[in-house]
Amino acid sequence: MYHITKDYIRKGNSRSGQRINKVRFIVSHDTGNPGSTAYNNQRYFNNSQPSASAHTFIDDKYILEIIPLTEKAWHVQYNKPRDNQLFGADANDAAIGVELCHGGKINFNEAYKRYVWYHAYLCKKFNLQPQKHIVAHKTLDPQRRSDPESALNRYGVTWSKFINDVEKEFNNDGKKELIGKKEEDDVLDKAILIGGFPDFAVAEVLAARIKAPIYTRAAYPGGKVTKELYVVGGSTAGLQADKVINLSGEDRFAVAEAVNKFLG
Repeated sequence: MYHITKDYIRKGNSRSGQRINKVRFIVSHDTGNPGSTAYNNQRYFNNSQPSASAHTFIDDKYILEIIPLTEKAWHVQYNKPRDNQLFGADANDAAIGVELCHGGKINFNEAYKRYVWYHAYLCKKFNLQPQKHIVAHKTLDPQRRSDPESALNRYGVTWSKFINDVEKEFNNDGKKELIGKKEEDDVLDKAILIGGFPDFAVAEVLAARIKAPIYTRAAYPGGKVTKELYVVGGSTAGLQADKVINLSGEDRFAVAEAVNKFLG
């Protein structure tokens, strides 16, 4: 099981807040921007607010949900008929959009494993079947889009292999439950809480060393989320964990110094 990080963008053009209808299918995408990480995309959509979006971005470190799965995202054009022909609804109204981040310094094998797992997770969560209810963006908009096959094929993965890999994960250990406890109720071994986005760069260095997810203050669920909590910027007041490691300072430079000293 992989951890799912929820760090939602603000409401605007990219996130309308409109409730999604019953989830009927999943649309698989890739970002089309080699080297752009999950958090690169989160910051882009949060700050730039284009009239486009997807629910989830996946790289070699994060499965990052930037729009709640209960809300609509704008990941397929409305004037394309294929989604209605296949599933009886427009993708934006009835599907979860999942983006694969790849290229650059992103480890494709690690990103791909998370991408496969998350599709299987969604199928379990919404009572879908991998062979029937996962569709490529290319299938819905073939005149304009080639994803995610354009990315998968670069690494020797065909669409049929991807679907078969999701099917295997879906059927992992027969009836094994992929979802487990609610993500909010899971207690992690380690997690990092940042004071703000200026602290994110140094927190990424720490995350790579200790293998832990990063939370912003806005996205942190509260309560006891982790056994060890590394606070990179900001106050530790009210935080619950077996051990709280304070790596804060007066400004981002002091925070960076504290993290670098901790890492040795």
